[in-house]
Amino acid sequence: MTMTAEMILTDFGSNLPLDRRRKDALATYVRGEAKRAGISPERWARDTFDLKDYEAKDLVRGNSSETVWEKIVKHPNGGWHIVLPVLGAVIGQGLGEFFVAQAQRAKDEAERARQAEAAYGQAALVAIRSFGPAVRDHDDRLGPGVADLLAMPESGDLGRREAGRPLAQSKTAPRQRR
Repeated sequence: MTMTAEMILTDFGSNLPLDRRRKDALATYVRGEAKRAGISPERWARDTFDLKDYEAKDLVRGNSSETVWEKIVKHPNGGWHIVLPVLGAVIGQGLGEFFVAQAQRAKDEAERARQAEAAYGQAALVAIRSFGPAVRDHDDRLGPGVADLLAMPESGDLGRREAGRPLAQSKTAPRQRR
């Protein structure tokens, strides 16, 4: 079984403050792994990461130096499988939770972009359809792709007139006063 950020964060089921220092999280990791191995935490740290006695003792107490952290990270028995759960406990979010949150964020951003693009397309369609047929068919400023936009089916109320009819012939056009 591998150690997870949740296991370190809760000290194997105990409720701890949410704010954890990296040194404390690393000490919790070492104590948990040593307990599973059935040996003292100092011995486990010393044997696993080739630490000196005083370095292993400081590590278990939560007072390890930056040099000891770097030794553990760069050691063949260290690396990502220690860094990820320890830093996950410090941050308060494991790597799996992070990826799930990022995937949801990307999905939400894609949906917002799709909605914005659809709204822009509808606004452009309303603007183009509001031109009279003579202007719409002969104005070079409208550019390429106008025929494609005009061929789009209308969805809902896109303006004050129906597709293909000038404003004066539209059923929804306001009545003119005489």
